Amino acid sequence: MTKTVFFDLDGTLTDSKKGILNGLKYSFKAMNVPTPDDKTLQLFIGPPLNQTVQKYSEIQDPDQVQAFMAHFHDYYGETGWQENAVFPGIMPMLADLKAAGYGLAIATAKPEMFAKKISTRFGFDQYMTGLFAATDDEMTRTQKDEILAYGLARMPEKQLANIVMVGDRANDIAGGLVNHVHAVGVLYGFGAKAELVQAGAEVLADSVTDLHRKLLDWQV
Repeated sequence: MTKTVFFDLDGTLTDSKKGILNGLKYSFKAMNVPTPDDKTLQLFIGPPLNQTVQKYSEIQDPDQVQAFMAHFHDYYGETGWQENAVFPGIMPMLADLKAAGYGLAIATAKPEMFAKKISTRFGFDQYMTGLFAATDDEMTRTQKDEILAYGLARMPEKQLANIVMVGDRANDIAGGLVNHVHAVGVLYGFGAKAELVQAGAEVLADSVTDLHRKLLDWQV
């Protein structure tokens, strides 16, 4: 039996707020469309970008959505992905979990090219057995349940009771539950407690320290 943990990236392993918000503001300006306030922009972090653009802005036409995403990728690919920081305590947690024999992986709705850059930059890849993300064009495999299913098929552990999805947004929790694995919500990221509870999170972690303890004790 190998306990396996899939981690979301933005808001779970890293604080990516600065780079994403800067990228969004750049994109709205490039599109000559009113920019939502920062509180609304924070809601963009986590779910697929093509969905949040239509949900939280005036941009509705599919071609305009694609143009917006192209601007975002221009900024994020050059600068935004580097405006990122690992949450304190994450690296010791990953080291302890790996030393305890856990299988670790990233499951993110971020395009694969960006996820790989970030994983390499911060050294996540030394702990991860797999990295599973959206396709680079964000047209297929964009939903967390699809990404997690893709990852589950490629990780060695197949007993669902031994697998957990950890994330800070409702789509992370829903993705775990759809795939019949445990779902843990973290409260130090970008999602509210009510969002995670409503999505069906089985366990909540108040901090990285709390998450570390609960995963090692397998309180999931």
